[in-house]
Amino acid sequence: MEGQVEENLVMGHVLENLVVGHVGQNLVVGNVGANLWLVMWDRNLWQITWGKNLVVDYLGENLVEGHVGENLVVGHV
Repeated sequence: MEGQVEENLVMGHVLENLVVGHVGQNLVVGNVGANLWLVMWDRNLWQITWGKNLVVDYLGENLVEGHVGENLVVGHV
């Protein structure tokens, strides 16, 4: 499935559980099979991996990285 609306682009592949969406300047990438989600809004970046319990957040110049499995949280503001 591939559709384009004005400047917005959405592509999806259900068999491999891959969804790629581009809405304006916003980018959403999700892979359900590998439990990987990469979300980019303007200059802000969110990367979440649920399989290994890894969460990485990047907001502008602020960086927050957390690893739930090892109970590790590293933050840089």
